[in-house]
Amino acid sequence: MALFMSGLPASNILRMAAGGALAGWCCIRVLKFATKRMRLRHRAAEDWINQLEAEIKQWHGRALLAETRLRFLERSIQQIAAEHVRSVVRI
Repeated sequence: MALFMSGLPASNILRMAAGGALAGWCCIRVLKFATKRMRLRHRAAEDWINQLEAEIKQWHGRALLAETRLRFLERSIQQIAAEHVRSVVRI
């Protein structure tokens, strides 16, 4: 049944309409605020991801450098060991 046929006074119908408009306005404000908040959270998450990716690159570079140094040390130790074995065999 339509409001104008409900038997309610016109002033009540106008108040209800105004309340609905206010509720609609509040709903729009809440949605705008929520959208803005989600955008800010999304931007913060992207910044955090970029920071983590930069740290990954840094740690990856450090790991590669450490592996290179370990290979160098391994070759050096093998050379020293081989020289030692040759010198022992000559004696």
